[in-house]
Amino acid sequence: MSKVLKLAAVLLILTVTLSCGCVSKESPKGIEVVDMAGKKVILSEMPKRAVFLAGESWIYALGIKDKVAGVSRWAYKNPIILKIDPNVKEIPSPGDMASVNVEELTRLNPDVVIVWDEPPPYAKTSERIEKLGIPVIRIGHIEKYPDDICKEAKLLGKVFGVEDRAEKVCAYLTEKYNEIKARAPEDKVKVIYSFTSPNRIAAKDCSYSEYIKAVGGKNVGDVFDGVWITVNKEWIIQQNPEVWIVSYYAKYNESAILNDPALRDVTAVKKRAVYKGSYRPLHHLEPYFILTVMEYAKWIRPDVYKFNLSEGEKEFLSEVYGVG
Repeated sequence: MSKVLKLAAVLLILTVTLSCGCVSKESPKGIEVVDMAGKKVILSEMPKRAVFLAGESWIYALGIKDKVAGVSRWAYKNPIILKIDPNVKEIPSPGDMASVNVEELTRLNPDVVIVWDEPPPYAKTSERIEKLGIPVIRIGHIEKYPDDICKEAKLLGKVFGVEDRAEKVCAYLTEKYNEIKARAPEDKVKVIYSFTSPNRIAAKDCSYSEYIKAVGGKNVGDVFDGVWITVNKEWIIQQNPEVWIVSYYAKYNESAILNDPALRDVTAVKKRAVYKGSYRPLHHLEPYFILTVMEYAKWIRPDVYKFNLSEGEKEFLSEVYGVG
């Protein structure tokens, strides 16, 4: 065979090899995932500079702080995160899902941004970030506990290469949640959960309704579809809830309920069984949702759940976040 023919043969073999992708060193190294909103996301490599605009406590649960370039400004005020990392303010913040500073976000040079794109205005923020050419991974979209929390853990575990840690966190949360749920009595206590005002309450699709049911309660707002519903005081009086839970975010506290003359005959008021949540919402996206479940258990069925909340929190922070 002539040198020309030999060269042609080599070139032909090389062309076929490259076209079929058989040369591994030429194959791009990347990570492909489907996020919690069902969107496929392809990253060219494992993130080294992530920005968490939601789910910030996952940073510590998964041990990936060294891969984080920014957090939501709400992380600076989150009581759980402050217990985990008192120096969290040293991590820069470009704002939050409601008011992200695009210029600051760009300066952080992230290779991925973790978002929660509900409600609709948040979805627009996610789209704005994507238009900058920055990959976005959506978490949340929780419909079933603890299954979807585990999906979230495993999603982030794959993205950041900490699958084993994600599995351990998932196993602990599943064990604790199922243990609490298994002890819930058959007879249900009527509970109302109020949000921005005493008559703006949790409806059937609200995460807090799920927590209430898990510990032996019955959310009186479950008769309504959706997440939130506004009712009048007459309706509340007619339902006569035995326990009243006020959102952490509410600008009013227990006294607004207890001192309202119109509500004086409601059983929750007569028993002074009115409580304000201790843990920052959006906890339903994060591992510490279990602390809220434990808190509700003590308020709704103190006759059944005898655990000490302080000790329970201490154990949880140690097991999930390595604190203590």
